[in-house]
Amino acid sequence: AELSFTWDCFAFAIGSNVAFSLRGVLTKASSSSPKGEHMDAGNTFAIVTALSFLAVLPIALYVEGPMLQMQWDKALRTKVYTENELLARILASGLSFYLYNEVAMYTLDAVHPITHAVGNTIKRVILILFSVFRFGTPMTMQSVIGSTIAMAGVFLYSLAKMKFKKDKKE
Repeated sequence: AELSFTWDCFAFAIGSNVAFSLRGVLTKASSSSPKGEHMDAGNTFAIVTALSFLAVLPIALYVEGPMLQMQWDKALRTKVYTENELLARILASGLSFYLYNEVAMYTLDAVHPITHAVGNTIKRVILILFSVFRFGTPMTMQSVIGSTIAMAGVFLYSLAKMKFKKDKKE
């Protein structure tokens, strides 16, 4: 079944997308200025991540901190994982997510920001379709229409980009 919709979740999802896009565009813009020694896309991402972590840590501890021990204990009571296994999985998940984003930064360094944004859109559409087929997730008509609009937008962007490249060559 499809998850329920709330405006709060929608607002946070939009905010997250805007923040990630802004991070990419600002990082790309800063990469055009002179770089320090060894400041490639990966090192830039590491610094941005460290600074972001320090900026968000106090807020996260304030909002989530009081529940942290309770949730940890609750996860261990399920007896699905031992404490070490749970910690290892959390660390592996964090490392995987970090590496995924670092690869995205290397990609952003190699392509135009709009191309990167369109690639992210394609990735999301592919993940939606994969989940439909792999996990048997039902799609409502609204989901089908939304996915179709997203794919059509990517296609139209590709056509427009090819046309403008031809115009520049002429």
